Amino acid sequence: MIHYGFARIMANHFILGNFYDGFKGVNDIFYYMPLTRYINTILFFFFGDNILGNIFLISFFPIMIFKLINIFLDQKMSVYMTIIFLFIPIFEALGFTLINYINFTVDGYGEGFCYLFLILISYFYFNNNDKYLNYFFIGFLSFLVIGIRPNYIALLFPLIIFYIYQIFLKRKTIGGSYKKILLLVFGASFLLLMPLHNYIYGNELVLSVKTENIQNNMHIKIFDYINLIKFFFIGDSEFYNTSKIFNHLNHYIKFYEIWFMITLLNLFLAVLINKNDKLRFFSMSLIIMHSTFLLFLGDPRYSMGAWLLSFIVFINMSKEVYYPYLSNKIFSAKQ
Repeated sequence: MIHYGFARIMANHFILGNFYDGFKGVNDIFYYMPLTRYINTILFFFFGDNILGNIFLISFFPIMIFKLINIFLDQKMSVYMTIIFLFIPIFEALGFTLINYINFTVDGYGEGFCYLFLILISYFYFNNNDKYLNYFFIGFLSFLVIGIRPNYIALLFPLIIFYIYQIFLKRKTIGGSYKKILLLVFGASFLLLMPLHNYIYGNELVLSVKTENIQNNMHIKIFDYINLIKFFFIGDSEFYNTSKIFNHLNHYIKFYEIWFMITLLNLFLAVLINKNDKLRFFSMSLIIMHSTFLLFLGDPRYSMGAWLLSFIVFINMSKEVYYPYLSNKIFSAKQ
């Protein structure tokens, strides 16, 4: 009701020519996902007051999954994995199934196309096409993702920093590398529209959403982990804090969810043993993203994008590291 309701109010303002209130987006200062209302408003103008526009965007998900996986696997295996994504939800918990994103969209949330944009960012990041426009798209799509789900700044900010470092490190010409970095930063600079909105309409300098929203979503404080260390090493008896932390972590990954643990462990292995710098930086960014769920609630709606990309890293590591290693071991045992 909130996300579609905001979009309806904004669409009415635009139709009446009241652009000031239309761009306001109902709130003086953003509290909920800032960009979801704007995307829904644009889709309303093309598809009407319904969710057809959102479903249209989601329909590109399997195509982009195929394109991304095809960077790592051959075409035949990429087709098989895409069929699994479409029809066989065996990796549903890790976000590798279309039904999850359809559910988010039908429920009125923006995570469906948010995570589609994450896949697009990953595709432009990993493909070998060195067109300058790709760098702008990575930055601009990062703006869209953060605008829909602000917590993903923890993934995309370090990824962009790492990528700038990598571009500069592997530069062929100074001018070419500076142009790539400039386009990347220019695409991401649209993020400044959010604090600009908050300052114009609310007369406060708020970077994205109200701090009360962030505080409400922070279920564990850093001091709780300090008390946990005290409990183990100093003998502090504040069992409440330890119980609170364990309950929070168990909410994110339950003790029997081995598939999550393996996927997380794989990210650390990708950083340590993979020779592909792009994949290593990508995995480091995902580790930073997952670490935020030590403090914030890691419900599937908030974390599924991170799990989906982590599973993509696992697919790459399986092909490049695990399968060759196991094949050599089996072949050596037969000899």
